[in-house]
Amino acid sequence: MQNVFAASPVKETSPQINTINLTYTTALSYSNSGTTISSVWIDFLDGQGYKSLTANGTVSKTYTDSSGYKRFAIKVQYSNSTYNYCYSGQFVTVNSLGARYTPLTQFDIDNPTKIIAAVTGQHYAGKVYVRYSTKRNGTALQGKMVKPFIIVEGYDIHDIAPKLQETNYDANKLIDEWNKLQGYDFNAQLDETAGYDLVFVDYYTMDYIQNNSKMLQKVIEWVNGEKAIAGSIEQNVVMGISLGGLLARYTLAKMTKDLGTTSTQTRLLLTHDSPHQGGNVPLGFQHFLYDFGEAKIVVPLKDVSNELSQFYVLSDQPATQQLLIARVTDANGGVEYNSFLSGLYRTMITFNASDPPPSYQFKATAQGSQCSRYVMQPGTLLSYKDGNVATANFYWFAFRSKYKLTVQINALPEQGTSTQISYVKMQRNIRLFFGVIGTGWKTTYKKTRYSPSNIIPWDAVPGGTQSASGRSGGSFSNFSTVPDPTFSKHNTFFGNLWRFAVYPWFNVNSYLEVPFQQDVFTNVPLNSALDIQNATIATFNQSYIFPVNGLSGSTSAKYIAQEEFAGTVNNVSATLYNLTHTDFTKRNSQWIFSEMENITYNDCTAACSNFLTITGTEPVCSTATFSVSLPPGATVIWSIDPQSVATVNSSTGIVTKQGNGTATLTATITSCGIVTPVSRTIRVGGPAVNIAYSRSGSCNGTYQTWFLNATSPDAVTSWLWTVDNPSSGSWNIYSPNSSNTYVAVSGGGGISLTATNACGSTRNGVTIYSNCNFRAITATPNPATDNVNVALVTDKKSPSKKTEMIYQIKISDQIGNVKKEYKYVSGISNPVISLSGLMSGIY
Repeated sequence: MQNVFAASPVKETSPQINTINLTYTTALSYSNSGTTISSVWIDFLDGQGYKSLTANGTVSKTYTDSSGYKRFAIKVQYSNSTYNYCYSGQFVTVNSLGARYTPLTQFDIDNPTKIIAAVTGQHYAGKVYVRYSTKRNGTALQGKMVKPFIIVEGYDIHDIAPKLQETNYDANKLIDEWNKLQGYDFNAQLDETAGYDLVFVDYYTMDYIQNNSKMLQKVIEWVNGEKAIAGSIEQNVVMGISLGGLLARYTLAKMTKDLGTTSTQTRLLLTHDSPHQGGNVPLGFQHFLYDFGEAKIVVPLKDVSNELSQFYVLSDQPATQQLLIARVTDANGGVEYNSFLSGLYRTMITFNASDPPPSYQFKATAQGSQCSRYVMQPGTLLSYKDGNVATANFYWFAFRSKYKLTVQINALPEQGTSTQISYVKMQRNIRLFFGVIGTGWKTTYKKTRYSPSNIIPWDAVPGGTQSASGRSGGSFSNFSTVPDPTFSKHNTFFGNLWRFAVYPWFNVNSYLEVPFQQDVFTNVPLNSALDIQNATIATFNQSYIFPVNGLSGSTSAKYIAQEEFAGTVNNVSATLYNLTHTDFTKRNSQWIFSEMENITYNDCTAACSNFLTITGTEPVCSTATFSVSLPPGATVIWSIDPQSVATVNSSTGIVTKQGNGTATLTATITSCGIVTPVSRTIRVGGPAVNIAYSRSGSCNGTYQTWFLNATSPDAVTSWLWTVDNPSSGSWNIYSPNSSNTYVAVSGGGGISLTATNACGSTRNGVTIYSNCNFRAITATPNPATDNVNVALVTDKKSPSKKTEMIYQIKISDQIGNVKKEYKYVSGISNPVISLSGLMSGIY
């Protein structure tokens, strides 16, 4: 005979902060032993021993250490004097850090401070949860609305698609994130230091912003009424997270325009990585989910997957339509572009001269790289699968079908190109008579989708990121079920999309995986979070460090984007530039609090090395000042080489001319302890001149024409070509005062170019010669191993012709390789050349 005994709390997490309360409820006791419970004891394993727990009574334990699972022992005595023992536990949230917002209890969550609907009975109501500042505890203002910090939640799909997101985003998740910040206690700063009353608005996010705005306006009016009751004249701070930022901005603007400047009683609007220009889910992912639903494993997957059905419903929601930059609308490849954000939303949030001015400042945070470093390369392979995914057995395996799936998903390519972004192919192999006969693989479904050619590569540009596998809940092992198969949800963007039920006359073994090669994509582009209108590729080729670059096109009065930080990618340490959408960090939390309290924020922001450039005008004629854009708190030391050309003041960047030539100017920047050198080659004094030259045409008797082309990076005011040795042969210079000229020469020698600019003149030259009218030559002795005398054979037909000269001699081997070369600038009639050093052979 064996006995089984178990005792446990009915809830895994204690609904009270810091405390476990255990009640022995007799109605929840069950036994088939024929005996009844006479006594119960609890030992919290704290050295105090067992405490008696009477029927329907309660024992408690308060913890002050840290949050976690707290174990305790349970002892039960039965009516027959026998005993049973077991261990159990409960998770307890412990607040041991002093005055701060504590998480809501289950009772608090079930009973909001206020439920506000725009119209009674309509579903776009908002639940309002309040944590009054503990700073005023013990005063007449305890539990009163004095200094509101209104938080408006973002895009929360739990209401409409609970299978895709199992839990609701609520105030507890926000408070928990603040509590887990490393190096900065944002929670305590808001509550204990500044005394803000936290007002969290949990609303139905899937409706139109225009409808939810009516609800949010009533929430703000209720908060303002509560302030009046408390006698407070504090102005509100409103922060919208993600889509909540759009709702907050729209609502405050509408209230101001409809009711006047003072109606909002708000001094600051913060948006935290909010998609003012739209959010992004890769079009390749969206196409895949629609196309995958049309593929069949016995039946179309869309007909049997509740998760796929919820994705389709989610895609059509008003909030989704108003949020996404580009949205796939159906399995026919239809794509719809956002018109709300550039239309009604933009009209509402834009204040014209005739509108009442807003009482609040708009300031924004962005999770994208302030240095505009991309999340990935455009066109990156996001996901790939090619292999068997299921086996369907009919009538006890007499008839069997195997299924093979090929999937390839790519990020959007470079703008101006159109490439494949989604490919789905399902194949089936039917096996008859217990697998004896097979039909081979036949394609049952195939779809290829291409990117629009004019679209910006939104999947890759800098911005707040989303993890595909993290969004889906990750991966788990393959398995099979009969007759209710479950497809693996390995790294699928919207989660467990593959569960479905089929008919009882067959069973399906499924082992579907669609792994991601690139797990992270851009969810809210940098330009969207900072509300930079009319974005182009150039938008993502500049730095966004306020105030060095001013507003950089942002409509916000002030902003902060993400710096470089250490992190991990696929469990490998890496330097990251773009942070997960809506995450709070030490840096952006400090910035937010500083803006709320009008405190100067000393931001140590490492310089964007990819955008550091030295500016200044050259050539340097006497002195010139050079500069480089620095982030706040950075320092620079200047140097130059060679100093024979110029010197530089190490602190001011003033360059002083010492001679003519080029020099390397270097700015060594120190920012946040990181040293970054930036260099630029500058011209000092007269212009730099480069000369290219080539023969032009065939010989004209003894004359060879050359084309000379001079270029300079400097502004040249005059050019002058001159012959260095006019006595050596005959010269004819065409256009001597132009940068380009033709020179006809009989003979050879040097020709120079003098170029002049505002700083003076510089000179450069080349050697040219005529290779026309080659004459027979004599070489004595012949053969030879040492020195050879070379002479032209006399032209007996022209005895009066002046002596001809030799300007160049080349010695080549029998296959044409030049082994030695001699040049005579002024010409020579009887040169002596040396053959020493040449290997034996024919030359």
